[in-house]
Amino acid sequence: MLKRTIKAILLVLLWLPGHGATISGTLPALKDSYVTLYRYTDLVVYNTTPPFDIYTDSTGHFEYHIDVTGTERFKITTETGAVTFYCTGEKNYTLSDQNGKLVVSGSSPDINTLLPNINKDLAIWRKSFCADSTKFRKVKAPAGILQTLATIKSKYHTNDSATNNELGYYFAGAALFFMTNSYAKSDAAGARKQSEAIERTYINGKPVRLSDPFYMEMLDAYIAPLAHNPNFELSKGGGFAARLQDMSHFKNDSLKELAEVFVIKNYYANKWYKDEGQTIEQFDDKVRQVRSGAALGTTKQYIQQLVARSNKIGKGIKFPVITLPNEFHHPVDITQVHSPYTLVNFWATWSTTSKEQMRQFITMQEKYKDKLTIICISIDDNEAAMRDYLAGLHYDTKWPNLYNGDHGKYVDRLQLDAMPASYLLDADKRIIAMPGPRELASELKKYIK
Repeated sequence: MLKRTIKAILLVLLWLPGHGATISGTLPALKDSYVTLYRYTDLVVYNTTPPFDIYTDSTGHFEYHIDVTGTERFKITTETGAVTFYCTGEKNYTLSDQNGKLVVSGSSPDINTLLPNINKDLAIWRKSFCADSTKFRKVKAPAGILQTLATIKSKYHTNDSATNNELGYYFAGAALFFMTNSYAKSDAAGARKQSEAIERTYINGKPVRLSDPFYMEMLDAYIAPLAHNPNFELSKGGGFAARLQDMSHFKNDSLKELAEVFVIKNYYANKWYKDEGQTIEQFDDKVRQVRSGAALGTTKQYIQQLVARSNKIGKGIKFPVITLPNEFHHPVDITQVHSPYTLVNFWATWSTTSKEQMRQFITMQEKYKDKLTIICISIDDNEAAMRDYLAGLHYDTKWPNLYNGDHGKYVDRLQLDAMPASYLLDADKRIIAMPGPRELASELKKYIK
């Protein structure tokens, strides 16, 4: 959740000089500016913690310490771009701008440096059995294709066991891509046998690693065919209930429950419930009945998030009506706003990007006059934080400022996980755009004539 308490705890963890990883860089174009750091704490639905703003000095330099155990996924955004990267143990990482593209590299051996070259080799390798991600060919010698993959893997073997471990998961995922598509076309039994070998080595033979992105992506790639590919299903037929039962063959309870979560995720993502003649509402009811379990305490939370995320509103959907108090404690909802266009903006005082964006709203409202109404909704953990910040502004806001809080209501309904978040509505209060901070001005210009 988007809680100040969580943010404060994480801030303490992130500022531990000499412990964990260090991310630094010099960006001359961003002097006395900031970069924003996101940490992926949920690799099932890819939620991040509340962001942290890291300020550059007069030369564009910054340095930040990150407490890391194992391998974790992070994202950094600046005014000029964004990059996702991986921290593995106590290493130093450098953010640089290379010809307009943000790049993160670490002390050798570094998985961020290795992956671009690995992906180039894998792209060539994939051409031996598929024309694109949906057109797969039968192959006469699948063992030879797997041997080529093993040769590529050995090319990137390092003297660092942690890096090699992550690459093991990564190449296992590549092998599964081949097995569950082309290999299964020519030799389903052989593909199953090879797939089961990966399960023994990388899944049942390893501990559950919830925070490891390479492990989680490989596990997801393994579960998908078990859930919906006739060549890999353990029990034939039976639909969703049978697929969940198939997951009971894993060796420990945590893995069983995590596998169930990935089955549910795949059903939602690929709309497999439609193949079984269900509406999403009917499938929601089935998912809510899945056991929460004791071994993996977050299973119930995962299921709740997957249901909410899969029903997340998007373009063309009417914006939900929820009554919230404004800064004067008066109840307000969007039905009280009569305007050709409405911009609903979610923000928080802890988000520098939110506050920077708010400064642009006066200009936007003056430009579009009666055609646009802006509604700002705070997700701070207490209403006083919103009111104190608004009272301290050097300009008067000319729009409603509502308070949601950091959980419940719109936060849960819209699955808000990053600030700021904007929704542009038409006169009927239907969503016509969900622009990010950089696209907001151009999206308004596109729709409001």
